[in-house]
Amino acid sequence: MNQKISPYIGFDDRKYIFFGLIFLGFFIPIFFFQTSIFPLGTDFLDEMAESIIYAGGYWMYSRFVIIQLRKRYEGSEQSVKRLWIQMGILILTLPLVGALISGCVDGLYYLTGIVDKFDPSHMQSVFTTYTVSLVVILLYEIVYYVQKYNQAIVEKKNIEHEHTKGQLENLRNQINPHFLFNSMNTLMNLIPLDADRATNYLSKLSKFYRYTVSNKDESLVPLADELHHVKIYADILQERFQDGLTIKMPDATTPSAKTIPLCLQLLIENAVKHNVVGRKKPLTIHISTEKEDGFLTVSNNKQNRIQEVNSTGMGLKNIKDRVAYFSKKEIIIHETETDFSVSVPLIYTDYKV
Repeated sequence: MNQKISPYIGFDDRKYIFFGLIFLGFFIPIFFFQTSIFPLGTDFLDEMAESIIYAGGYWMYSRFVIIQLRKRYEGSEQSVKRLWIQMGILILTLPLVGALISGCVDGLYYLTGIVDKFDPSHMQSVFTTYTVSLVVILLYEIVYYVQKYNQAIVEKKNIEHEHTKGQLENLRNQINPHFLFNSMNTLMNLIPLDADRATNYLSKLSKFYRYTVSNKDESLVPLADELHHVKIYADILQERFQDGLTIKMPDATTPSAKTIPLCLQLLIENAVKHNVVGRKKPLTIHISTEKEDGFLTVSNNKQNRIQEVNSTGMGLKNIKDRVAYFSKKEIIIHETETDFSVSVPLIYTDYKV
């Protein structure tokens, strides 16, 4: 039972219940009902035992309500709503719970033949009831939020680690031998045919690699900069594939929007890698930004290669890990029989790692 509820409690509360009930049983008669501890006799011990029974009933009921509401309202964004509902339920139902416990205690006294000498006033009983429940709620909520805070710190450190790993992996992915080999082949073919085109191509290739290297330590880049340099990358690819490849860019961008560097290049590279690209079967890649949705989308028509390309899936994982550091939104992958698209959340922040 304890293992099933531990995610909702946050700690093993058995020793807290044991020692807490002894503490409450000892101090409730003294502080709430002005019972003298001296001389220590059966009267005080009877009141202490009865206080433990009442405190135990209120404790277990409050605990039950806390667990059930945490199961129903798990997200941190629902915490305020959960606390209000929790407060309302306990305020309305604790007197009924008290009456039920009182009936059980009276029945116990009747069966054992013990005379009940513990007769607090109505106001004393009500005050004790809500005080005990408040102490229990504070205990569980404080521990719960401390646990959530520590968990958030651990998750942040893990994301930072993945973010750093992603940056290094991203750089290795971008400056890869295949792209460099294909680019050099294209350049060698252009030199004897058209020196001006070859010079222009080499200039674009140089600018692209300069951008790749210069942004390896950046966490975010302005969307406008990313689109400007991905246009250079698109020109490099189109010099190679000619009419077999069309890359459509958005007409305008949101000035305040940012994205992770080289994100678009990775997505375009994946599209080219996994699809047939040729004059007879042209590949069209469309880049769009939706300010209302806050996403940057790269989509393409599907024309899968006959021989599947080996893929580690590191490209999309890289993007997911880096985006998770800045946004609660996740990337959206949408695939049909004819189209494939990836939508990456835009970042509206000046935060830097």
